[in-house]
Amino acid sequence: MQTRLSRSDSRRMRSDLESAIEYLPGLASLALWCNFDDTDEDTIAFTDGNTIYAGAGYENFSDKERRFICLHEILHIALCHTSRFLVLEKQDAEFNPQLLNIAADAIINKALENLTGLKTPSGAWTLERIWQALEKSETESNSPTKTDTNTSSHYSYSISSQARKIGNLTRAEFTQANRWSCEELYYFLKGQVQKFTCFLKILAAEYEKDLLGGDLCRIKRVGEIRNKNAAQADKKITLIAADSSNQPENNRDWQQRFSMLRGTMPELYQRLAGEIPQTETPWEQILRSLVQTAFQEQTIKNYSRPSRRWLSLERDYQKYAGVILPFSPDELKKRGSRLAVALDTSGSIDGGLLGRFLAEIAALCELNQRNLVLIIGDAEVHQITEIEWREAGNELKQQTYTGGGGTDFRPLIKAATDFSPDVLIYLTDLFGETGDEPDFSVIWATHGVSGNAPWGEQIKLK
Repeated sequence: MQTRLSRSDSRRMRSDLESAIEYLPGLASLALWCNFDDTDEDTIAFTDGNTIYAGAGYENFSDKERRFICLHEILHIALCHTSRFLVLEKQDAEFNPQLLNIAADAIINKALENLTGLKTPSGAWTLERIWQALEKSETESNSPTKTDTNTSSHYSYSISSQARKIGNLTRAEFTQANRWSCEELYYFLKGQVQKFTCFLKILAAEYEKDLLGGDLCRIKRVGEIRNKNAAQADKKITLIAADSSNQPENNRDWQQRFSMLRGTMPELYQRLAGEIPQTETPWEQILRSLVQTAFQEQTIKNYSRPSRRWLSLERDYQKYAGVILPFSPDELKKRGSRLAVALDTSGSIDGGLLGRFLAEIAALCELNQRNLVLIIGDAEVHQITEIEWREAGNELKQQTYTGGGGTDFRPLIKAATDFSPDVLIYLTDLFGETGDEPDFSVIWATHGVSGNAPWGEQIKLK
């Protein structure tokens, strides 16, 4: 580590990286796979996903704050934020880079909070600060007279404030760093932007106070920083964008490097549990595997009746060999004929994701020649449609989906019971009363911010 840091191109960060080894050796070891450089720009620090740049304003902070900034940028690289940034930019037609930077910064800053030898710079984004902005936007939306988004507000976190819910989450639940990935927090905030018209203005006003803001929004300018030649700059930009195609391999490498923190810094590892890069299996493949398993022929034993084989052998064994055979119950082969799908209309879901989900359901019906029972509702059943497997694709393409209403899963599960399905796939956010587990398999397909399934299988649609 010492040899690697002595060759660092960043004169400004070198001493802080070396002192970080003394205070947090496990976390500072991630710097082995990062590059460092200085820039004359009037900024503090930023990264392109490979190199961390220290700007002219970096040295204006205290020792503890500079160590915090170093480790903050190292975690941006270790958590593969720049490659995930580029992937999300391609997937989201209305991509908001500022919102993603806020989400990534808040998770990292919350994870580094109160660690030895570090001090969070004033104005840095935290999950608590985002929650305050959410509370303020909700309050102003309900009180039209309060329109000044630049006026500072003071919040009292009394019992009633702690019990307050925004997007089905209390303040205590929202501010748990390990429940979030930056993508999940980004889409949660984006949903609140659409819900509260003043929320984006409040975030923008607060964003100006964060001196470290924008350290992920400079990805496409890195070539210009390191090379004045335009052609070389374009080449550098192309290389950075191409790195996103190797994201699964890159994620796997950083996942292994993060495993070192389990022994040296278990608390930090737990805080980042939801954000550590993962090599994920596509949800379509997981859903297909779970449904295929549920479709397998089941054997039900009837202990009130003996099997025919036992009846034919039991008397002869006892008469001629003096052996009493152990009782063998009768067996019944059970094979269902339906797939049940429940759509929870209490919350909204992205139209593109819903289309992919319904297309996968149609493919499963046609592949296994299972008829479909489609149940739509929230706290009560609104519609039940039986669809023949050959028509599943056409019928589901015409399906409309609107949000609103309370949530109770029990009526829809009870309605599915009347059809004795092989498996029920429930598309929901899992914020509601689940009741008791039914006799058939249940797969909870969740999206966005969601609760945890008390029973059954749960998969995350992304």
